[in-house]
Amino acid sequence: MFSHLLPYLLLVSFSAGPMNNFGLAKMKAINRSSYDGVAVRLTSPYDTGHHSMSDFAKAVRFFRDKSGKQIWPWIFFNRFVGSEEGGKTHSPLSNTPAFRRIKGMDIYNKEGALEDFFTRMRISLAISRRLGSPGIVIDPELYNDYGVSDISRLAKRIGKPEGEVKRSLEAVGVRMCDIADKQYPGATIWFLDTGLSGKGSRPFFSSGRHYRSFTYIIRGLLERAGSKHSRIIVISGGEISLTYCQESLEGLERGIKQRGMDYEPLLEKYPNLALGGTIAPWISSGAKKGWMKEGSCGASKIKDLDEFRPLVKKLLRSYNHVWIYGAWAGGYDPFRTVAQGKIPLGRTAFFKHQTYDLPCRGVLPGTASHDVPEIKQ
Repeated sequence: MFSHLLPYLLLVSFSAGPMNNFGLAKMKAINRSSYDGVAVRLTSPYDTGHHSMSDFAKAVRFFRDKSGKQIWPWIFFNRFVGSEEGGKTHSPLSNTPAFRRIKGMDIYNKEGALEDFFTRMRISLAISRRLGSPGIVIDPELYNDYGVSDISRLAKRIGKPEGEVKRSLEAVGVRMCDIADKQYPGATIWFLDTGLSGKGSRPFFSSGRHYRSFTYIIRGLLERAGSKHSRIIVISGGEISLTYCQESLEGLERGIKQRGMDYEPLLEKYPNLALGGTIAPWISSGAKKGWMKEGSCGASKIKDLDEFRPLVKKLLRSYNHVWIYGAWAGGYDPFRTVAQGKIPLGRTAFFKHQTYDLPCRGVLPGTASHDVPEIKQ
C-alpha cells in the first residue's frame, strides 16, 4: 500500500495526447513539474475501436520505467453518446457511422458502445492499479451532442418515457460502481464534474428542471456505493459548479462558499463523495482565444500566470483535490520544456510544493501492486 499527501494537484490537458503516444519528452517535462499526477487519455474521446489490456502493455511498461508521477487513465462518457445531423457538437469527429447509429445515448447497449465503455473502465482501473496510482479520471462531457444532456431531449431520441430513461441512466452508474469495486477496491474516480448541484452557467450543460443526463449516471454510482459500503472515492471536480475561470480572487472565494452550501446536503447523503477544485490558467491576457475570450474568462482581471498564485493557493487550502486544466485557449502548454517553451515547469507561479507551506489534511490511498491485474468481468 502507499499513501500520498493531500492536497493533491492533478494536471489535465488534451495536449498530453493518448496513452500510447505519451513520449519521453512529455514524461521528462511532467517529472520536472510539481504536479502530483497527470491524467492521460486511454484513447481519444471520439475513438470507437475495441481495446484490450494488451493494447496498452507497452505504455504501462513505459510509465513504470520512466514516470516519477502518478498516472491517471482518463476515459470519456462520449464513447456511448450518439450524434445526429444538426446536433450540438463542436467536432466533425462526431460524424462517424458508429456514433450516428446511436440514438441519444447507448444506455441499453444496443450498439455495444456502453459495454465498450465498461471495458475501457476496467482497463483504466487495471492500469491505475498496476502503476500504483490512486484511480482514474472520467470526463462526463457529451461532446458528440450536448443537446442530450437534457433528459427530455434524450428520452425523445431514445423513444422511452423520461422516468424509465432516468432509471436506466442510474443503472449504468450502478454497474460502474460494481466494476470499480471488483477491479480496484478503494479506487478514486475523479469526475471533472458531476452536475449534482444542478447549477452551472455553461450553455451546453443547461438542463432546465432536471438533472443533466450524465448526472443520473453518477447519482446511480453514488447510491450504489453508499448502499454496499463501497470504499471508492468519487470526486466532483468543479468544471460546472465552480468553473474554469474566475474574474478575481474575491469571485473565487464567493464561488467556493456558495458551492459548499449547495453541496452540503449532498456530501451528507453520499459518504463516498468529495469535492475538488479546478482552474484553467492562461499565460497572458493576450494569449486567450476562443471560449476563453467569453464570459467570466474574458471578463477576468487576471493578467498572467503569476497572478494565478493567490487563486490556486485558495483552491489548495479549500479542497483536498485540485486539477489544473491546461487548455489550448489559454496558451498554457504544460508539456513544454524550459528549452522549448516559455513555461518552465516546476517554477511556474502556482505549484504547491515550491510556493506554499500547506498543511497536510490526510492521505490519498491506493495500491502499488507489481503484478499485472487481470481484467475482472
